[in-house]
Order: sequence, then structure tokens, then C-alpha cells
Amino acid sequence: MDVVDDPSFNILYGSHDLLRLKHIIDYESEVLRLGGGRTTSFMTKQEYINETGYESPLGAVGPIHQFLASLNEIVPEDPELIDDNEEGESSVISWAVETSGVGVLKIGCLMSQNNYLYETLDELKNSFDTMERDPSVHGIVIMSTNPKCFMVGAHIATLLRCETAEEAERISNSAKALFNRMESSKKPVAISQCEKLIAGTLKVNRGRPLIERVQSALPIRKLLDSVMLQREKDKLMKKTHGNYLAPLQILDVIRTGLVKGNQEGNEEETKAFSNLIQTSQAQALIGLLDGQNKCKKTKYHDGCRTRRLGVIGADPAGASLTKISIENGIPTVLIDTKQEVLNSGVKHVTSKIEQNLKRKEITADEKNYILSKLNPVFNNFEKLQYVDIVIDSASEGLEMKQKMIQKLEKVVSKHCVIATNASVLPIHRIVSNSQRPEQIIGIYCLNELVELSVSNASDHALAVATKLGEDLKKHVILVKDCSFILRCFCSLLDEVLCLLKEDFSPEQLDKTTAEFGFNVGLVTLADQIGLDVGENSPSQTPELLELINAGIKGKKTGAGIYVYSGGEKKSKKVPNAKAKEILARYKLKGSKPASSDHDQQMRIILRIVNEALLCLEKGIIALPSDGDVASVSGLGFPSFLGGPFRFVDLYGAQELVNQMELYQDKYDVKFKPCKLLTDYAKSGQFFYSK
Repeated sequence: MDVVDDPSFNILYGSHDLLRLKHIIDYESEVLRLGGGRTTSFMTKQEYINETGYESPLGAVGPIHQFLASLNEIVPEDPELIDDNEEGESSVISWAVETSGVGVLKIGCLMSQNNYLYETLDELKNSFDTMERDPSVHGIVIMSTNPKCFMVGAHIATLLRCETAEEAERISNSAKALFNRMESSKKPVAISQCEKLIAGTLKVNRGRPLIERVQSALPIRKLLDSVMLQREKDKLMKKTHGNYLAPLQILDVIRTGLVKGNQEGNEEETKAFSNLIQTSQAQALIGLLDGQNKCKKTKYHDGCRTRRLGVIGADPAGASLTKISIENGIPTVLIDTKQEVLNSGVKHVTSKIEQNLKRKEITADEKNYILSKLNPVFNNFEKLQYVDIVIDSASEGLEMKQKMIQKLEKVVSKHCVIATNASVLPIHRIVSNSQRPEQIIGIYCLNELVELSVSNASDHALAVATKLGEDLKKHVILVKDCSFILRCFCSLLDEVLCLLKEDFSPEQLDKTTAEFGFNVGLVTLADQIGLDVGENSPSQTPELLELINAGIKGKKTGAGIYVYSGGEKKSKKVPNAKAKEILARYKLKGSKPASSDHDQQMRIILRIVNEALLCLEKGIIALPSDGDVASVSGLGFPSFLGGPFRFVDLYGAQELVNQMELYQDKYDVKFKPCKLLTDYAKSGQFFYSK
């Protein structure tokens, strides 16, 4: 194979440190990973022998094999043994030439857990140029001083500083120029990859062999590529409804590269990147990421890891929480007072873990290890005496929650934190009869969100609960006294029911809201969360109470706006005729239905936005970014809009006030804009700096 003997041959090899490169040479259960054009090919030992005729690179002749052999000399048993050399050392990039003739170039950012490409670009280029010109250097190894990160792309702050598309284009071009230098270098270049190798740094390739270049040029190959791209575009449109700009641009760039070649593809990529970074969608997504990072930087971030967790209630919510906790290595006691409910909860957890095994996401041993963390208990609360935090997921209503807290206080340890499943009820009312209110918090887990409601909770309780949320790999936000996300959901639910009363079908509303950008249709979301959540909300209505009293509470009871059948694996849903009948009785005479899909979408969005701003106005949340993160992570609010507060900035506060006043006259007083929104409209303020 000509490419192996070519001295310009470059290796892109994934490893955690240079010790793994030593394993290449020893061929001990390792694979040679060779970067190749558009795809990455994997070569086993036998395939290598068949392809090259060499039994071992140590016995082979040629620059690449000499280079691989020399790596064996510089890789010690301790991967930290290669120290920085003062020669060529800087605050980020350091390099040294080993006695074997291998130049080791190390990247390390002292002020961050990640090595950012564009922030080190000039130093990296200068160091690489120096090593390439040095005749004593026969090959170059690029590695990271950070064991968890080789290199990521640009720092978000760098992208935000790009005021024009031309500035972003210059950044992209400068990086690609360096990658081209590495690819065309006459000296072998190896990359010791750690866990993170993303964005711009996935571009160091080797030249493709002649036969591969010929195959890629065949008309049938290009036709197949085109068909596959169209198929991917169809899948993408079905999933995103065309709301996200970047994925569609990526497909266009790939198509250009396939049809016109790498150079034109790279140029198209640079133009697409520089234009996308200037869009409001990019600003919204970057702002959302910034908000998620802020959630991780509270004073409660350094709490102790939960050694044992207790969950009361094996209903779908409790079982789902248990499944997530044991997957993350937390021993969990799952308690229910009904044996059949407990059995159903255990079955739910087990089946979900087994699905992971079938999808080959885990091994059989890992499955057994995960399930060993589960301890199902029937009606024996004494088993909770050693847990660090217990979550009451079962109790509904103020009185039941208070009784459960009193029961738990008698059995759990003094340090144990008691968390009650949050509702729209204020947490201070729930803990009013407690003996230790400082140890009690409200908690609500929804999708990627953990929301903690605090009243008189101690720093210890908040630290324990915050750490648990982070260990469950969720975004954690703190709210004051009552749930932000459930207040927003109840406003959403109320408007969904209003639209259903106007004779819109559940399927139509699901389709309309999913096309707008919600993760799932909002009728389906209402059933998943539960209609009964709105029982004690400020937006509670007679029709909602009648639905709840009729047992129409959502998917957990098998009957919501849809009726569910077929079990968990093959669940089917059809519109619930009984729910439709109840809602029809509350239809307002003479009411004017929404005339368009846009009207339906805006009515729901404006109810969510108004409630979110009202929560900030009342101090339920501390920051706009908390509300945006919670809405996107919990309710599936369109992430390309950045959340309710970012949406106000993008749409314009005055425009939203005008729209709400129009709806207020046409539909209901519920569209009256809150004071905070009208204040921002009058002053022209923004929640985020422009």
C-alpha cells in the first residue's frame, strides 16, 4: 500500500495519552485508526499485515515505521514523565525534541479545562513551523497536557466578538491553513487524542490512495452520495421542520465538497460558518449555552455526592427517576405502599435498562451492575434510615404531602434531606408543620431539568440536592417557594384546552406546535406531564377540574386528551372522545377560533412568555437565563429561539404587547401583558445585552 511508505503519511490516532501509541506498536488488542478523506477507516492487525505485507512496524523499513518505532522510546510507563522544556515554552504551547528525534508539541490552557483551538492558533503555528524546519526532528507528536481534552474549537467569547461575517471567515481560514500545513508536511505527524476532539480540530487528514480517489470520482459513486444526502435531508426536515439553519447548511456544504471537490467544499464551509455566526439563531443558542453554564456556577455547586437515594412512589415519575439514578451509579431504595405499583415500577426500570443492552449501549455486565443499584421495598420506610436524600414522588395535594413529610422525619437520619415533588403549591405551606423545615426542599424533575424550590432550606440541603441534580446530568435551577416550570406549563395547558374547545383536534395541535419547534406536540406533552398538575394552579378552570374528576389525568392513568393502549413498548394513542365531550360543554358561544396555524402557535407561546416574565417580576426566578434554561430543558421550548426571555428580545417587547392586546380583545383577558413586559416595551430595554 503506497500510502504507508509515503513519508507525508499522517496518522490521526485516538487515545487517552501517549501510552496508547505504544500499544499500537505492541499490537495488544489495539486498532490502527487511519484518517482517510471523508471517512475514517479502521485497520486491525491482520488487515494491516494483509495490506502492507509487514508483520510489525518495528521490523519495517520506511519513514512512517521508523517514526512509529521511535515512539516506543519516548513513551514511559508514566504518561506525565515527558516534562515541558523551557525551549519554545509559552503560557499555552510547549515543545521539545526527544533524543529519538521525535518532536513533542504539547497544548495546554492553564485558565480553562478545555484547550481552545483559535486561542492557541498563532502559537501552535509558530511552534509547528519551528519543528518542521528543525532537521533533527524526524516526526512530530501533538498532544495535550489536559488528560480529558485534546482540543475543541473556538471559545464562545471569540465567536461573540465577531461583529461581521468577514471576521468569522478570517478565523476559519487561518485554522484551515494550519491544518493544510500539517496534512502536507513532509514529516509524519501523529496526534495523541484524548476524550474531546471536536469542531475545527477534526480536519487533519492524510492524502487518499490513488484507487480511493478513482473510486470517489466514479459517476455512480457521486449519484449514490447525492441520493444519501437527499435521504438525510428528508430525515432532518422531518425531525427539525426546517427550523434550524446549521444542519441544512452542513448538508449543502457536504454536497458541494462531493460534487466540486474539497477546496470548493472548504470555501463553502467557511462562508456558511461566517454567515451563520451572525444570525439571531446563533445568538440565541450561544446565549442558552451561557445560561446553562451559569446554572453550574452557584455557591451550592460543590455539594457532597449522594451515596444513597430514596424514592417514594413507583409510579411512572418515580420509576423514571429511579432509572436515571441507578444509571448514574447511585444506589436507590424505591418504596411503594402498593405491591402491584411497585412491581410495575421495577418492570419499567428493568425494561428500560434492557433496551439499552439491546441497543448495545451497555454490556451485559454493565446491565447487571446498574440493576444491582436498585433496591425495591414494599411499604417499609425503615429502609430509608441511611439515605442522604429522599424524594417523595407519590403524594398529591397539600395534606398528603404534609403527612408524608411528618412520617419521613421519624425514620430518616438527621442529615437526610427531604425533597417533596414540587407543585404549584408554595413550598412554605408544605413545610409549615415540619419539625425541620431547613432540611426540606421542593424538587421537580422534567426531561433535562431539575428544579429546586426553596423556602427556609439550609445551604446543606441545597448543596446536596444541587449535587444530586448534577450527578443525574440535569440542568439545575433554583426557584423561590413555588415551581417556575409548572406555572409556565399550567398556562400552556390552559391555552391548549382553550384551543381544543374551539374544535381543533389534538392531532392538529400536536402537528402545529411541533412544526413551530417544540420537542413534542403540546397536547402530547400535556398528557405526559399530567393534567392534574394544574389542579391547584392560578389558571385552574372548571373544565380542567371536571376532566381530572373524570379520571382524565394523562398518560400515567391511560387516559388524557388521548387514550393510551398497547403497553409501554408499543403504546398507541387515539383522541379521547370523553375528553372531547367534556370540553365541548364549556365552549364559549360566539367565540372566534384561531384563524391560522400561526395564530395557534402565537397564542400558546405568548401565554408561556407572559407567565415566565411574571415569575421574574414576582422573584420566583432570579435571572432571565434561569427561565430560558428551564423552559428549553423542561418544556422543550424551541431552543433556536433561546427561551421566553430571549424570544422577547428577538421579537421585540412592544411587538409582543401589541399582539397580546389584540388577542385580549379577540379571545380573553388572560392575554393581558404583565407589568414587566409593558415596562420593557415602553423603555426599549432588553433582557440580554445586544
